[in-house]
Amino acid sequence: MLTNHQRFTCRKHEQNKTDNHHNPPGPWRRNVSKHAANKNLYIKFPICELLLPLFQDFLPMERIFAKSTLREFWLKHPDSEQYLKTWYDTAMNSAWNSPVEIKRTYANASILKDSRIVFNIKGNSFRLVAKFNFEKQWIFIRFIGTHEEYNRIDSNSI
Repeated sequence: MLTNHQRFTCRKHEQNKTDNHHNPPGPWRRNVSKHAANKNLYIKFPICELLLPLFQDFLPMERIFAKSTLREFWLKHPDSEQYLKTWYDTAMNSAWNSPVEIKRTYANASILKDSRIVFNIKGNSFRLVAKFNFEKQWIFIRFIGTHEEYNRIDSNSI
């Protein structure tokens, strides 16, 4: 018959064997709690991957296609350069998840169908039509031009 001390030692040894089996060494080992309900979850996924969905709404825009379009336009219209750079920086540092959030930043923006937004650049001298993929945080520049050029296009289909 085992004494209490022997039982405790035996249980502790079994627990250490189990912990080593379930917690192989790795960069996420320090994040593993001994009291976690499901230790296998921590082993399969590093903790940063588990937390990423919680912060997905706060990540800025990932990509704007294509900045070269903006650059070509401001080379033709130098007075638009600073305004387009400001728009680009604002868009890249924003975490817009819906057209309503864009309207909070740009009150004069017009919301079209199919996630398209029309931005007034330089006090309505120029128009920029962008299509948004809010899920992937991508912006596709569909058109940039003067107000007169904008009036000649169909912004819903361009």
